[in-house]
Amino acid sequence: MGDLPPANVLILCSDQHSRHILGCYGNPVVRTPYLDALAARGTRFANAYTPSPICVPARACLATGRYAHDIECWDNAAPYDGTAAPQASPCCWPARACRRARCA
Repeated sequence: MGDLPPANVLILCSDQHSRHILGCYGNPVVRTPYLDALAARGTRFANAYTPSPICVPARACLATGRYAHDIECWDNAAPYDGTAAPQASPCCWPARACRRARCA
């Protein structure tokens, strides 16, 4: 297999948001035309999991692929920049994607 062409990736993270309040999941009352249009052209998930109920640790876990206790990100007291934990790795998917795209 050769190199794959670059792809755009958009990940939407919304706090305290249930799929049950989106039109694309069948809600007959709530109107979400922009999210519905994105969902029609992308991927929707029927099930999801978060390793933390708090937004900053949950997003740090998503960025690193590790549990909150592994990266020592416990709460929203400080933003997660990928360098706070001694176990933080340059091998996480955002760092790899950025290197591939030659981000600064």
